[in-house]
Amino acid sequence: MAGELQVAATLLAAGAAVALASPSHATALMLAASAARPAMVALLLRGGAAPRARDANRWSALHHAAYAGCAEGAALLLPALSHGDAAAQDRWARTPLCYACFGGHVATATALLRGGALPSGGKRPRAAQLERFRNEWSTPLHLAVQAAAPPREGQAAPRATAEVAAELVRRLLEARADVRRLDQRGRTPLQEAEAAGCEAAASLLREAEQRIAPPPQAQGGGGAAKAAAARASEPRGAAAKPARALDIGAAWLWPPG
Repeated sequence: MAGELQVAATLLAAGAAVALASPSHATALMLAASAARPAMVALLLRGGAAPRARDANRWSALHHAAYAGCAEGAALLLPALSHGDAAAQDRWARTPLCYACFGGHVATATALLRGGALPSGGKRPRAAQLERFRNEWSTPLHLAVQAAAPPREGQAAPRATAEVAAELVRRLLEARADVRRLDQRGRTPLQEAEAAGCEAAASLLREAEQRIAPPPQAQGGGGAAKAAAARASEPRGAAAKPARALDIGAAWLWPPG
């Protein structure tokens, strides 16, 4: 690794174009972040690399660091970004925090939350956009639970343990993530946790729901009332109803090659 840094420093000193991008618009800074090389990230930032640049999938270097679980790289990138960049969405309307939770990266998720990431995942995309890319949209709470779900076909093992999923849920709740916000299939994070068999995470989510539950007289409608309350918690501009489910397995979150 020291050799890589020396070569990169020599190239920068010789006038190498630090912002030069690949055909997919990936920069050296993005590649360093995706390879979890925080020392290289620091060197490139000092050399004038643009942390707000986006690749063909609208990923910034912060998205790449989050996906790789590079907490130190994320911590280096955040001070170099403008306010709100920690919550920037890619072409699938996913933020860096979404990818950190998807991968079960607690330290990275914590760094992002401290840097201004939105704990509930930002603006929900339009259903037409999701169907165009054959993807679904989920909040960071949903994705944290899914990281510990039993492996699906083609997946060797869960991406995280149940304990890691519970810790992610705990930190998201501490950051005031909306426990009532629905995913694209109309499920709450608690329903996702129960379906995945993550009891520790489900217990945290159940307690959070109970703390914000409406008075008993407002619950007379049973399931319909709960669904209405959940829909009411959606940010303005959200879709009126969830999009048709597109069950394409655990690979839905992975960007196309």
